[in-house]
Amino acid sequence: TRADMTFTRFVEVGRLVYIDQGKFCGKVAVIYDIIDRNLVMIDGPTTGVSRSVCNVKHIVLTKHTVGIERAATSKQISAALKEEGAMEAFTTSKWGMKIAGQIRRKQ
Repeated sequence: TRADMTFTRFVEVGRLVYIDQGKFCGKVAVIYDIIDRNLVMIDGPTTGVSRSVCNVKHIVLTKHTVGIERAATSKQISAALKEEGAMEAFTTSKWGMKIAGQIRRKQ
C-alpha cells in the first residue's frame, strides 16, 4: 500500500518542483512532461520559468501537485495552479517561507 512506501514524492506530471541549479535557480515550476529517467519538461507560467527541458538532478520535488494532463499548455497549467492553489500552498509552507526569508536577507 501507499502508506508502507518509503518514498512519497515522485517525478510525475503535475508535480511542483523547486529549481536549485541553472538559469531559473530559486524558482518554482511544474513538470508537464517526462522525457526519460533523467530529463523532464517544466513550465512556470506564474513564476517566470519558460517551458524548457530540465535535468532531474537540478530540481527538488515538493509535496504539492496539480491535476494536469501530459503536455498541457501554459494556459492550462496557469489555470490549474490558480484553481487548486498550489503556489499559495507552497509559499505559505515552512519551506516556502524559508526561501522567501533567504531572498529578503540577500537584498
